[in-house]
Amino acid sequence: MKKTDMNSDALAQRIGLSHDTITRWMTGKEIPTLYEYVIFCAEALNLDPTEYDEFLEAVPFDSFATLLNKELKKAKYNTAKLAKSLNISEDIVKKTPNTRAYAVAYAKTLGLKPIDQEQFVAAAGFPAFGVLFHKYIQNTGFTLSKLAKQLGIDRTNLNRWKQVRREGGNPPNKPESLEQLAKILHLNQIDTNDFLEAAGFSPKKTLSPCVVGLPIQNISQFFGREDELKRIANLWNSFPLQNIAVIGSQGIGKSSLLNYLLNLQNTVAEDLRPNQRHDWFANLRKAQWAKLDFNNALIWTKDGFFRNLLKRLNIKENNGLHFIDILEQHLDVPTFILLDNVDVGLSAAELDISFWSSLRSLSSENENLAFIITSPKVPELEAKIYGKPSGFFNIFGHVIKLEPLLEEDARELLYFGADQAKLSVPCIEDDIAWILEQSGRWPILLQILCDCRFQALREGKSEAVWKKECLERLSDLSGFKNLTGL
Repeated sequence: MKKTDMNSDALAQRIGLSHDTITRWMTGKEIPTLYEYVIFCAEALNLDPTEYDEFLEAVPFDSFATLLNKELKKAKYNTAKLAKSLNISEDIVKKTPNTRAYAVAYAKTLGLKPIDQEQFVAAAGFPAFGVLFHKYIQNTGFTLSKLAKQLGIDRTNLNRWKQVRREGGNPPNKPESLEQLAKILHLNQIDTNDFLEAAGFSPKKTLSPCVVGLPIQNISQFFGREDELKRIANLWNSFPLQNIAVIGSQGIGKSSLLNYLLNLQNTVAEDLRPNQRHDWFANLRKAQWAKLDFNNALIWTKDGFFRNLLKRLNIKENNGLHFIDILEQHLDVPTFILLDNVDVGLSAAELDISFWSSLRSLSSENENLAFIITSPKVPELEAKIYGKPSGFFNIFGHVIKLEPLLEEDARELLYFGADQAKLSVPCIEDDIAWILEQSGRWPILLQILCDCRFQALREGKSEAVWKKECLERLSDLSGFKNLTGL
């Protein structure tokens, strides 16, 4: 085994095996019986590519390249023919597959038997289901009895899942069972997807660890704003529904808050982070929601605005009625209209004072209707700037100004990002204070520094190098930093 500062106890804990087993390997008295264990060791020892190949070759298992060449000859294929069959370039085929799906596709195309397929896929770095199950159980310290109780199934089923032999374990036959198991074992999304694929199921969408330059769409990537959400809930859980303006500088999270409110209605608990609250509007399950973003030029006309609004509310047009009349006929349930970037809408020539006044009339005559809008400044001031001082902007008596995230929420964002990036949170703990200080806990800057730091960790960059690169990325946002005062 490679000389390393890691002792047998540390290595055993890392890959989920006993101290005695690792000691026998390290003293040369025994070699691993499963190819996956060799891979686990190589990854735990953090070997560079050359050392990695040498390490695998030192154990009497064939490397992926060797296996591929053998199977190509058996099937009377070459790399060009395999590439053509898979509709990919030959250059890709000559490299070790970077996904389990590709490795499985190679194996199936070459006609490998199931037991040989799993060895082939394992040689590409993707362990069989039973091996992964064994590893994750060892890493978390769960017993099969405890797992069975939490899953509500018989312990014998878990024993079948956990069978660790070269042909893999006997995985569950429903993805829902596996997803529940992944949550109990606290697996991140990348590991969960690998688990699903090893069992023969399609992976779920993998979330990006950092969302740079875009509003948050996925509920589980939204952090903080609990005080603001409590205030909104208080205004919307009783009648009449009241109108709200959300203001704040660029990059503070106004659009993300609207997306959260909109998407929360169609989100199930399984899509949330553990303990993430989602019951703000439990009394409004039959409500209807629509969000329009004035950055979309298609709504810069009156017809474009109302047609898009009706479409999002699933209301059919009626050529014999005015848009306002059609809307009023469908306000028998709580209705929330979310208007993003109202300052942009004010700049649209056709959206004149009469347009904004029609929205005022619609709101004042229907207690089931509420608007929530976003803009950099208080709505009345924005309207005066554009010469459109409509009464619509007087109905926003509740103004919520977004500030930087609380420190605990900013930290949670970074921890969650590290989990999605398949990084160990302790590896970045020493850098958190620096990221919080440099970002001022502004969401847009947190995401940029999060992305910068995680990329540096993947590439093994030194502290001086990655910090310099991060500061350079922030310097490109000089206009934004003038707004924030950072």
